[in-house]
Amino acid sequence: MKLPQFKLFWSSPIFKQIKVIDTMSYEKFNLINSNISCLPMEKSDKKRIIPETTSKIITYINELCHQVYSSSENLSIDEGIIKFKGRVHFKTFNSMKPIKVGLKM
Repeated sequence: MKLPQFKLFWSSPIFKQIKVIDTMSYEKFNLINSNISCLPMEKSDKKRIIPETTSKIITYINELCHQVYSSSENLSIDEGIIKFKGRVHFKTFNSMKPIKVGLKM
């Protein structure tokens, strides 16, 4: 369900999203959301490969995940596709998946 404001996910029982409110409070989400920004690449940056431009933040997030979570077993993460209809040059298409076109994760 799409809501006009993020705060409505934590509001009345009609709009309440259990997975969202069990994970974090609205204040914590708002703090994270206000500190993350995605800006369009400049013309000089368009020549660089997309993974190269995002590698620093991915490395940082991986380091934080290793500090916070340590598993007692070997885990495997399956790739997935996030549904996306915008214009980017790195969209993927897979006719065998439920989500046919999107961003590969």
